[in-house]
Amino acid sequence: MSENVDVKIYLNNFFNFFDKNPNELRSLIGTSSKKRFYNEVEKLVYKNAKEGEEFEITQNQIIDIIVMLNDFQAYQFRKSFVDTKFGEIFLN
Repeated sequence: MSENVDVKIYLNNFFNFFDKNPNELRSLIGTSSKKRFYNEVEKLVYKNAKEGEEFEITQNQIIDIIVMLNDFQAYQFRKSFVDTKFGEIFLN
């Protein structure tokens, strides 16, 4: 139960930061929808928490969201790669 509270506090702080710093948000997401960005962040944070990982969103997850919002085709291509101990491997 406390994890859910921690997730809500984390999301509240994440969104409040960008609400108070709109220029930071614009430089991050460009002309993409703030609401859509927030929705995607929230989905990933809850997914991380459910999978037992650290629930905080990672830099790579933020990059994936930004790419997805701006160019879905590039996002699909990026998802064709998997990180391994040997580096990224292309799956196709």
